[in-house]
Amino acid sequence: MTNHHTTRPRPRRAPRHLRPARAARAIASLMGVALAAHLMACTPQAPDGSTTGNGATSPSAASSATGEAVSPASPTGSGAPTGPASPEPSPTGSSPEARSEVPVLARAPQSVEWGGQDLDLTGTVSIISLGGQDTAEQEAELSAALTEVVTSAGGTVVEEEAGPQARIVVGTGTASAAAAGYLPGGMTVPEQAEGYAITTTRVGVPTAVLLGTDAAGTRYGATTLSRMVLDGTLHGATVSDWPLMTVRGVVEGFYGAPWSHEARTDVLAFMGDQALNTYIYAPKDDPYLRTRWRELYPEAELSQMAGLVAAARTHHVDLVVALSPGGDICYTSQADFEATVAVFDQLRSIGVTRLAVALDDIPGSVGCESDRAAHGESPTALVAAQSSYLNRLQDEYLRPNGLPDLIVVPTEYTGTGPSAAKTTQARTLDPSVRVQWTGEGIVTEAITSQQAAETAQAYDTDGLIIWDNYPVNDGDNAERLFLGAVTGRDPHLHEQVEGLTSNPMIQAYASMPVLASYGSYTLNGPAYDPVIAQDEAMAQVAGTRSGPLWDTLEAFTDLSVSWPFSEDMPASPGLSADVVAFETALEGDDDQAVDSAAQTLQDRLALLSQAPTTLQGVQVTGYYEDCEPWILAAADWADAASAAVDLRLALRAGDQDGATQAAERMEQAAQEAETARVVSVSSEDTPDDQPVEQSLVPEVGDGLLAQLVEDARAAQEG
Repeated sequence: MTNHHTTRPRPRRAPRHLRPARAARAIASLMGVALAAHLMACTPQAPDGSTTGNGATSPSAASSATGEAVSPASPTGSGAPTGPASPEPSPTGSSPEARSEVPVLARAPQSVEWGGQDLDLTGTVSIISLGGQDTAEQEAELSAALTEVVTSAGGTVVEEEAGPQARIVVGTGTASAAAAGYLPGGMTVPEQAEGYAITTTRVGVPTAVLLGTDAAGTRYGATTLSRMVLDGTLHGATVSDWPLMTVRGVVEGFYGAPWSHEARTDVLAFMGDQALNTYIYAPKDDPYLRTRWRELYPEAELSQMAGLVAAARTHHVDLVVALSPGGDICYTSQADFEATVAVFDQLRSIGVTRLAVALDDIPGSVGCESDRAAHGESPTALVAAQSSYLNRLQDEYLRPNGLPDLIVVPTEYTGTGPSAAKTTQARTLDPSVRVQWTGEGIVTEAITSQQAAETAQAYDTDGLIIWDNYPVNDGDNAERLFLGAVTGRDPHLHEQVEGLTSNPMIQAYASMPVLASYGSYTLNGPAYDPVIAQDEAMAQVAGTRSGPLWDTLEAFTDLSVSWPFSEDMPASPGLSADVVAFETALEGDDDQAVDSAAQTLQDRLALLSQAPTTLQGVQVTGYYEDCEPWILAAADWADAASAAVDLRLALRAGDQDGATQAAERMEQAAQEAETARVVSVSSEDTPDDQPVEQSLVPEVGDGLLAQLVEDARAAQEG
């Protein structure tokens, strides 16, 4: 880690095309001098007469989703139009019926009505900001996201004065109210936190309007806007959206090498794009959270933590730090309470405002004499001692400092329904403390609304937050990647829990596709489709939806979509189908069917064989490096399996020389595939919790590729 002093990020000015004063002057020629004058009047002025970056503007004319003109309220309240420019009807042919297709939104909004004015983003596009982001960094990040929408479509962002061919207008908070006239009649910005509304209209040129309930909602709307673009066209629609779960995010809570600072920063940026708003920092192998929890963070580590706080704020993520003192704490000790407060004070000094205590995976009985004296030695004494400590933190530290309620991972964090520990916790713990729970077991195939409701009642909490141990691959699963979209979570779970956080893989970048699926699910569980979510996640990784890179990523992902704990995630479904088709054809007498099935399987294997080269072109930096051990293993197994197919075909044709040559190639590739390539570091179940490093052989394809080799060996021997 780099050793540097904590510095406060220097505010960045909004880009020139997003500064409200410039936007006001540009709008003047289009919507009338009176409207622009009102916009200027609403723009806050600095002492020197210049404008600040968060000014609100007045509404302008708008059109409905079908292109029907709607008169906005006048700045003076008269309801009369304020300028000579008026909305124009949408061009004929912009309805969904007239288009061959509209985009599929993996993050399904609460409502979307396709139709209205399309925007061609391949030409010149202006971006007008009405302000409202909480920080200059957020404003700059939003600007970058919207600029990316335009440039990815093939267009160029220009100043409004340049006479753009299309326009994007964006506002937040109070700016949304001021710009309400952009919206069609009867449509409003959602009242729910983190909500937004999008509509398309025509005011001189085709215009998309994005208005957020708050800063986070506006940013999430920008992502939806980007998903509405297909082949350079932003398809006309009216969208209203807000998240159904309050807490949506990631808990870095695995055993093994913690993520790097760079990876965490990149994940925070990714989370902002996926509408994931909570990051719980709880790596088991951070000594300053667990084994050395009484010590303050050294300067270098604290500086990096401050960087995470700043990055989280920029991307609308709540950074939660979870202290894990349960291994050796004395809950009734004043010295240990003061040590906890000292750590919390240090974290609060760098901007951490959400705190947690993780008491998972610790001894199940009280460990010091004063705890036994105060709470006895019954099976539930530990819970009572923990509650006394947690209540003090809530009452004596968090509340007096105006901080959000404490989050706790209880020692009994699994199971549905009442138990002695849960009943004691319900009786002794402050009900304001939020409780994390993993489901029926530590790793849970399915979580239902009924299970969550019963658990919340058992804990006596209305703040149940699921700690979901998927796609985590520590411990016995370190040889695996889990790349399939989340399944098995009740569509209506949001009605019973405050939120859900996913415990990701040790490989941060490889976790991103699954985290994207959690974003879709927690935003709108009833509309969540794991197939669509998987497709969208792969497209984000690849940066494309077609061509060799897409086909190869699809083939590689197929090898790791299964999960040992779920029957909903079948073993390598694409590969499995091709293998079954080949084996079935071999049992018959139709040579043409055999050749066809063999060619289909060989085509898939050829993609995997070339994956070490092809997949280096993925768009997500770090994804290839995270997956490289499995990509190399897949390539070796693909070469072995390809030779196995050749061997079976040669034997069928009576070509003994060809069979011998194929067998030699098969055995050499299979030997390479067994190379230990995964470096695993973990302190779980090790003496004194000291990290131990080991090398592991990566597992890919659920054994199907190895089985092809075994079957070829058997065929040759038979």
